[in-house]
Amino acid sequence: MKLTGHSRVISNIHTGLTYYKLLAALGFLTVGIHSLFLLNGSELFRQTVSVALLVATFTLSTWQLIALRGMK
Repeated sequence: MKLTGHSRVISNIHTGLTYYKLLAALGFLTVGIHSLFLLNGSELFRQTVSVALLVATFTLSTWQLIALRGMK
């Protein structure tokens, strides 16, 4: 998906930026859904690697939106 977004940025900056923002939003959605599983006590989501991936996804999605904030 990232490579598709990159090619869209190269061909048309407006659709590419929209695509990158969509990917960041999907990252936040993923964190939200998996956080609900974590809060409900699912053992699979309490593992260290799982929590680390949630934190990494949240961090990278946040950085991506901050980086795209000034672009139009």
